Amino acid sequence: MQATRGPVTGGILLRYTKGMDRNDHAPTGEPDDKKPLRILPVVLDVGFTIAIPLVALALGGRLLDKHLGSSPLFLLTGMLLAITISTVIVYKKISKLL
Repeated sequence: MQATRGPVTGGILLRYTKGMDRNDHAPTGEPDDKKPLRILPVVLDVGFTIAIPLVALALGGRLLDKHLGSSPLFLLTGMLLAITISTVIVYKKISKLL
């Protein structure tokens, strides 16, 4: 850590060595403000993995229920199937990351 004069305020500005976090722990390789962005693709991938089957199978079940006149049967079946499929896919994706 180096102490220098701040350009605007004239006060002391502490600059951290590249790769060190603010608590002087082991190097992290990226600034603290970039860490949340690193996980964003994973979060989006998991979100779409859950949302797409749920919406598709729920709508399919709803249309099938409407066509056959069997009120919530295929809707609920589609939702349970989507939850099962999403759980298996998310588990596989997360286990690869860990």
